Amino acid sequence: MNIWNRLIELFNSSTSNHEEMNIVDSIAKSKILYKKLISITHPDRNPTQEELAKVLSERINANRYNYRELKNIEQEVYKKLLKP
Repeated sequence: MNIWNRLIELFNSSTSNHEEMNIVDSIAKSKILYKKLISITHPDRNPTQEELAKVLSERINANRYNYRELKNIEQEVYKKLLKP
């Protein structure tokens, strides 16, 4: 039984560690990435894909302080908006 408790404790601590790293990354890196993405996806800069640019800009604004989600959106921007 002791080994199961240790495994559960190990799993919980690793999950917590990932969340803590996201918080640190969010504080340190999200502002820079946010500015970069919002300038790329601004609807005025993408007149041919204005609707997609609006949707991506809204998602970027909603996740302004979440670095992990901004990284996911960044990949989507490069796949959908910049390389159609």
